[in-house]
Amino acid sequence: MPAAALLAQKPMVKAALKNPHAVIVLALAILVIGLTAIAKLPTDILPTFKTPAVQIVTFYPGMPAEVMEKDIMTRL
Repeated sequence: MPAAALLAQKPMVKAALKNPHAVIVLALAILVIGLTAIAKLPTDILPTFKTPAVQIVTFYPGMPAEVMEKDIMTRL
């Protein structure tokens, strides 16, 4: 880490060490906000979702539709 970055971080560390109560209050505030956000998330035991639709098209010139369905589509 460059020396300039270390020097820039020192005031923040010094302030945190001088005010341990402020650090604790800030950590608790973040915890409370996080727990509140988790509590407000919508949950459902059986969520609804849309299944993707698949369409398969096969071409076999001269073959009747019934034979296509019986012979080819059952294999797919």
